[in-house]
Amino acid sequence: DLMATGAYDPRTLVTHRYTFDDAPAAYQLIADRAEHYVGVLLEYAESEGAAGGSEVALAAPKGAPGGGAAAGGPGKDLGVGFIGAGSYAQAFLLPPVRAQAEAQLRRIFTRTGLSAADVGERAGFAEAVDSAEAVFADEATQAVFIATRHDQHAPLTDAALRAGKHVFVEKPLCLNLPQLRDLLATIRNLEATATLPVLQVGFNRRFSTAAVALRKHFGAAPGPLSMIYRVNAGFIPPEHWTQDPAEGGGRIIGEVCHFIDLMQYITGSLPVEVYAANVAAAGPAQIPEDNSLLTLRFDDGSIGTVGYFAQGAPSMPKEELQVIGAERSGVLENFTGVTLYAGRRKTHKRCRGKGQEEEVAAFFKAVAAGCPAISLDSLLATTLACIKAVDSLRSGQPERIELAELADERAP
Repeated sequence: DLMATGAYDPRTLVTHRYTFDDAPAAYQLIADRAEHYVGVLLEYAESEGAAGGSEVALAAPKGAPGGGAAAGGPGKDLGVGFIGAGSYAQAFLLPPVRAQAEAQLRRIFTRTGLSAADVGERAGFAEAVDSAEAVFADEATQAVFIATRHDQHAPLTDAALRAGKHVFVEKPLCLNLPQLRDLLATIRNLEATATLPVLQVGFNRRFSTAAVALRKHFGAAPGPLSMIYRVNAGFIPPEHWTQDPAEGGGRIIGEVCHFIDLMQYITGSLPVEVYAANVAAAGPAQIPEDNSLLTLRFDDGSIGTVGYFAQGAPSMPKEELQVIGAERSGVLENFTGVTLYAGRRKTHKRCRGKGQEEEVAAFFKAVAAGCPAISLDSLLATTLACIKAVDSLRSGQPERIELAELADERAP
């Protein structure tokens, strides 16, 4: 405000000026403290006729240039674009994508061009670009990974599908009912012309070795099961972007979707009703929905409870899922192992990972086969269940989960 009104001129702080070529001397000044200084200014020379470009070629792209789909020719290679490359994407998505032999890393876009160029060069992308549209416009890109903040998932997924790209989008698929209806309308239009690409949401837990072992124990159609999923989620402050309803959607929309999806996978059925209740907040730093119990009914008669808690001890393992039914029992122990019970037999299996590597491999296989790894109805039901769980917290009543509701007239 002071600078805007002219009451303060920050240029008075500048005690030393160096050309950019002399930058080492500036840093030496600071390191040696040979002189008193306040502001050390590096001045860049202006380049005549310089203009910013929308594409920056990067060194050593992953995949052999001149062959396969990445070069526009025939082959089994899959051109891959990335939108968003935060810490999660760099740790859990990019490594397994790079491990796929058919992956040709094409274009990457992030909110800041410097980040796109830095991550893109280290990962082996061919180009860093200045917009999501530039990723979609690349004819050599057949599949797009979307790992932005949550509010961009639905519009970017919609645009990518319209551009004919296969889509892997991190959870959640969207934040609210209007977004879900709009996205479904796009999907139905593409289905009508038989041009719908593969769509997969990042529900990685169902692909983990622990979840696969648990489902195998109960069988593909076990009949009604009882499930208790306890989540020691940990505290996230109210000012964090994930807690913003418009940007992050809150923790039920943004994270509980994982656990509802895993219950679907174990039962092989869709949720049809949800009732949610929360613990009263102890103070302004606590968000009520961060400590909630959700009870879900499934269309095969199964019932599941998700206990999602942000106020537990950090030393307690994050996740435990108990499943009982079909004269069997099983406990998934924070994805490090599963204990399986059948009759008088008890078996323990050690497991590793939450399924990120496996979900990426499943996406590439789905694209090659033209068949999604998770059914569309399942993706929609998980998303709708989370939206309805938030509604139930507000209404205090059970809420039906009916996919037919999504076909209603879309909100303006």
